[in-house]
Amino acid sequence: VGVLGGNAGGAMKRTADAKHHAHLACVIWIPEAHVVNTAEMAPVEIRHIPWQRQKLKCFVCKVKEAPFDAPVQCYDSNCVRSFHVGCARGSGEEYFIAISENAEPLAYCPRHVPEEYKKPKEKKKKGRPSKTEEE
Repeated sequence: VGVLGGNAGGAMKRTADAKHHAHLACVIWIPEAHVVNTAEMAPVEIRHIPWQRQKLKCFVCKVKEAPFDAPVQCYDSNCVRSFHVGCARGSGEEYFIAISENAEPLAYCPRHVPEEYKKPKEKKKKGRPSKTEEE
């Protein structure tokens, strides 16, 4: 598990102080974190993450690991839900986590995914069931 919290696995990068490792996905979505050398995508700087973010609890895993745990918050300005990027991706719910056309990271909880980003619902077939469906 990375120092910023969430699930194990994924691309891990050493922090600038060389004391920890952090998930690269977490660094991309946490506004106060950044990659120091973008050509090598390492190390990552996490020292500027404010204590207010470090106090947030992940809505998915319910874990709060001080001092560096830093979930992202839903980008809907009226929402208080926070979540680890890895937890949201593995939850099976419809979180929206992507990079916009303007290269801005976006993260929405299932309640606030904008319509243009929602996955189309699968339509049920109408009519008579096929032979395989009847068996």
